[in-house]
Amino acid sequence: MSRLVLEDLSDDELAELTALAEEHDVQLLREGDRGEPITIAVLIGGALAVGAVMHEFERRRGGQVIDLRKDAPQPAYRDKGLQYGLVMIRSEDGTVRVEVHEPRGVLGQVLESINSVVGTLTGQEPVDLLTAVREAVGDRATVTRNQP
Repeated sequence: MSRLVLEDLSDDELAELTALAEEHDVQLLREGDRGEPITIAVLIGGALAVGAVMHEFERRRGGQVIDLRKDAPQPAYRDKGLQYGLVMIRSEDGTVRVEVHEPRGVLGQVLESINSVVGTLTGQEPVDLLTAVREAVGDRATVTRNQP
């Protein structure tokens, strides 16, 4: 049996996760956090089934946006308008596009690599940003720069 805990799910995400769990015969336990809008979901089932639910759930959430601009409303969020496995890093001087080659097993690792250098990326020149991200992700992704 495999057990996976997810936190901070929106109502829409929770509904989507519930439907996926039912499709894959995975048990889903839900609990609120004492009246706060935080929802915790626990998936319980076979490792393959839980893995299939999580992969499809992540795929449906879309790509990742990391916004380094000073006036960014959110520093990081998922965007259903972006393909799963795509990471867009927005800066004052353009956007760095990170396309993960094998997102199913590698996207989390690539995001961790980017997050490990993200504090040093803010305010960098575009060429330095591109270089730092390329060094962080290695050959797991293709990194390109779009001009504003």
